[in-house]
Amino acid sequence: MLSEAHRILKTVFGYDDFIFLQERVLENVLDRRDTLAVMPTGGGKSVCYQIPALLWEGLTVVVSPLISLMKDQVDQLLTLGVPAVMLNSSLSEEQYRSNVAAIRAGRARIVYMAPETARHPAVTDLLKSCSVQLIAIDEAHCISEWGPDFRPEYRRLAELRDAFPDAVCLALTATATPRVRRDILECLRMASAAEVVAGFNRENLFLKVDYKVDPLGQVLRVIGRFPGESGIIYCHTRRRVDSLCRSLRDRGIPAAAYHAGLDDARRRRAQELFVGDEIRVMVATVAFGMGIDKSNVRYVIHYDLPKNLEGYYQEIGRSGRDGLRAECVLLFSHADAAGRRRHIQHMEDPLLRRAAAAQLDAMVRFAETESCRRIPLLGYFGEETPEANCGMCDNCTEPDRPALDVTVPAQKLLSCVVRTGQRFGAGYVVSVLCGSKTKRILENRHHELSTHGIGTEYSPRGWRSLAECLTWRGLLERDSEFGALRLTREGWDVIRSRRPIHVRWHPPEEAVPGQVPDPDAEEAAFPRELFERLRKKRRESAKALGVPPYVIFSDRSLADMAARMPQTPEEMLAVHGVGEGKLERFGEDFLSVVRDFRREHPDVQPVPSASTPGPKLRASGRTGRHHQVAKAFNQGKSLDDLCRDFGVQKRTVLGHLRRFQMEGCALREEGLLEDVEVPAEVRRQVDEAFDRLGSDFLRPVYDALDGRVDYDTLNLLRLLHVNRRIREGESAGIPDGAARDSVTFVCMANSRKYAGRCIAGKLWDGCSPGPWIRPVGPGPTGELDPEQLHDELGEPIRLLDLVRAPVGRLRGPAHQPENRLLGDGPLRRVGNFPPDRVEELCDPVETLWAVGNSSFAGVNDRMSLEQTEQAPAGSLLFIEPENLAFRIALNSKGLKKVWAEFFFRGIPYRLSVTDPAVEAALLDKDPGVHPVAGRAFVTVSLSEPFEGHIYKLAAAVVRAADGREERK
Repeated sequence: MLSEAHRILKTVFGYDDFIFLQERVLENVLDRRDTLAVMPTGGGKSVCYQIPALLWEGLTVVVSPLISLMKDQVDQLLTLGVPAVMLNSSLSEEQYRSNVAAIRAGRARIVYMAPETARHPAVTDLLKSCSVQLIAIDEAHCISEWGPDFRPEYRRLAELRDAFPDAVCLALTATATPRVRRDILECLRMASAAEVVAGFNRENLFLKVDYKVDPLGQVLRVIGRFPGESGIIYCHTRRRVDSLCRSLRDRGIPAAAYHAGLDDARRRRAQELFVGDEIRVMVATVAFGMGIDKSNVRYVIHYDLPKNLEGYYQEIGRSGRDGLRAECVLLFSHADAAGRRRHIQHMEDPLLRRAAAAQLDAMVRFAETESCRRIPLLGYFGEETPEANCGMCDNCTEPDRPALDVTVPAQKLLSCVVRTGQRFGAGYVVSVLCGSKTKRILENRHHELSTHGIGTEYSPRGWRSLAECLTWRGLLERDSEFGALRLTREGWDVIRSRRPIHVRWHPPEEAVPGQVPDPDAEEAAFPRELFERLRKKRRESAKALGVPPYVIFSDRSLADMAARMPQTPEEMLAVHGVGEGKLERFGEDFLSVVRDFRREHPDVQPVPSASTPGPKLRASGRTGRHHQVAKAFNQGKSLDDLCRDFGVQKRTVLGHLRRFQMEGCALREEGLLEDVEVPAEVRRQVDEAFDRLGSDFLRPVYDALDGRVDYDTLNLLRLLHVNRRIREGESAGIPDGAARDSVTFVCMANSRKYAGRCIAGKLWDGCSPGPWIRPVGPGPTGELDPEQLHDELGEPIRLLDLVRAPVGRLRGPAHQPENRLLGDGPLRRVGNFPPDRVEELCDPVETLWAVGNSSFAGVNDRMSLEQTEQAPAGSLLFIEPENLAFRIALNSKGLKKVWAEFFFRGIPYRLSVTDPAVEAALLDKDPGVHPVAGRAFVTVSLSEPFEGHIYKLAAAVVRAADGREERK
């Protein structure tokens, strides 16, 4: 029967091989032997009961703790063509009856239900009318009183076993110590059951512990390493969840809150947004997560110390379920541990108090260990690590982190603790060291101490992190009740003997609070553009079916699809996670996306790999990967060196250098010439072709030369061609406004600006939109003369025109990195953007920069200059708002003015309109609100600074009717 199980694994689920101990569990179940299976999250537990359900005639009953988990599982099975239903309180009366009828008629092979439902007499009678072959109890650790998620109703599931003595019982969990496993077996009366423990080691999870010194900044840096990816941040209290969520949203990061203090509707909505990839960051208490079957969570951050290693393991297990690399970061603080210990001391039951203290000790040992972090983590569950160096934790990947000589700063800190009387916490001591003169310090006369102000070489965050290190080293300890620092015996010895102190400590980097750095991540080994197109198709398919995107295909499947670029159904079946059911239902839609991409990019070749790396997104801004590559190149690195150092192909390196040039920056020419292997005459012909046809696209030059020069060589020769133009412009003293290059962009804003006009759009390469660009004038505000916004025939440029513009180097304030000086010569209209693809121009954001700051007449329409500095780079966004309407009202001067009112991701906005076409159509109307019928898209732009603020403006409105865009 195992051979049939292998066949179903491939044809139905699309997997080539079983993972972990799936095959061993299946062997026991198919031999009709009760089994307790402990398998890691993402280890494929559900397959262990789904395959028997398809092999046996009869019904499989799955007891699951959460309605959301049941729905996800049923949705996934239905997309695979497996008949499955669920019975729970979320169903309407009609749906419930329909599912009962399906069970009675034998049309359902698998039924999911909650433990309360399973014990209902009517349900028991229903199941007795069927042939129940298998009872699967998911999250079985909920049975045990010693487990972290004990649920009393689970403990009575033994009654279900008694009602169906001939059915095989399969108990499944990802977290169970030996004690919990014994309790499960005893409660379910499975004394002769097989016990299969696959191990707790999740090899794809990178474990990292950081001292908590600047928690918000540390959180932002983790998020910055995974732009556009999903992550979960766990906090200990509801108040902290709400506060952190607000801080992230204020910085333009799409986040939702989840905790037990919210009503059911808000929690359900937050979960739906997160599961559906509409919200990327979930900030939550431990109330969130159990049973969340979201495969593409790329990181989990523990903002506060977890209660125990069981809870920590459960929570990090919600990341990387697709098998791709995920990061798990714990922000550790001895103050958090002391607070947890004080709470434990107030427990009345001595048995629970001892157990909680032992769990906390194990948690702290894990955080403080200098050896492989998997040793204490897996050891807690009774498992040995396979090797001393796992290669996937901070201690193993940085084993040679030097221990710094911190003798002098440590003596300063210890001395300040003594001189302030060992009565204050780290925050106060650090304030004295840094020279603060707060009222409390002045009242205590601590500004007169010799240690006052002697610590200016480090920031307060740096000193607090050193205090954490010295506490860990045993030189300091915290008062268990009030958290005051005091010296230990060893600390006093250090003070007296002045012996050297070496610790692994580095002063934290001084990033602007809230600023997200560009991730230093490896390039994906597949075309990023194709991956994003597949993602878009997945969103469309999921929306049409009303299911989460990962139910269609996981990110791992899409990454493998983008790497392999299948052209036929047979090739599609080789993609990870594509079985016959999904091929039949979704195959042609996704194959068409791949075929279109291959047609448009004939030079991009497949990368047939069974282990495609996880996708990463690049952040925008002036510190992107292309700047790193170009800087290394200009410092003397060859193209081959860059390929090796950055782990990417030469085509990717050339793309980075091209982006660097498009910002008006020159490259080291001799480095480019090293790789040119064509005759001088051919180079001359290529140069002439670029002069004649422009350098935006390679295909026209390729065709003009009858394909005699391949695309890789053309890519390199284009860099040389553009580089000479940049050099010639600099050496000839050409003014900044002169043309250095010509670019093609989609016109997405043509609005008024002071006494002039502003035009902006996204670069267009012939098949997909690129970054924003705003041609500007040389004046202080960058405005253009209205006559400059006409083409060579004198016709005005309109929205959605494809415009070719001569542009020069970057120019403008820091928050407007899209600005490029407009050169001499007219704009040229070279076509129109495909009207049925306007949605592709939308930016994937959840808020319009920071929110919560409104002007006299606007709503969320401005930001302070400080907020702008912390906002993501870029001052233009293209969005599809909700409930768009125009408000006509009188401004402070008594003149008619038009505002755009709308919601975006549930947040209200009222922005001043600067689109002349909208104003012309509305200013002769009476004051009031005028709703916009049908779909509409809005370009939102940030203004120049004005009286300490930067305003958000509705710079253009593109309306849609019956799928045909109405261009103005």
